[in-house]
Amino acid sequence: MPDVIDDIMKRAMQEGKFDDLPGAGRRLKPSDDAHTPEALRMAHKLLKDNDLAPAWIEEGKALEKDYARLTAQKDAGALTPALRTEIERYNRAVLAHNLKLPPGIAHRRMIRVK
Repeated sequence: MPDVIDDIMKRAMQEGKFDDLPGAGRRLKPSDDAHTPEALRMAHKLLKDNDLAPAWIEEGKALEKDYARLTAQKDAGALTPALRTEIERYNRAVLAHNLKLPPGIAHRRMIRVK
C-alpha cells in the first residue's frame, strides 16, 4: 500500500500539483516543542537560545559522568569503604534526580553494591 501512495505523490509532484503551496521550496522548521506544555515553552526557548538547559538535564549529565566513573572503579577492583560511601551518595542523588523528572523521561539507574 505505501508503494501505491508513494507513486501517487511522485506523479503529483512531477505534474506540479504542489508548486503553489505556501513555503514551497523552503526548508521546514521542525517544532521541537510540540510535546512541551505551553506554559513552559517560552522558558525552554530562552534556555535553548542561551545554550542552557533545564536543571534536571544538567543534573542528569553530571550523574552520567559519575555513573561511568564509579562503575569503572567498582569493576576494576575491590569495593573499598570510601568507594562504597561514594556510591551510596550517588544513589541518593539519583533517587532525588528521578523524582524531579517530567513524566515520560527514563529514570537513571542506581549502582548496585553487593
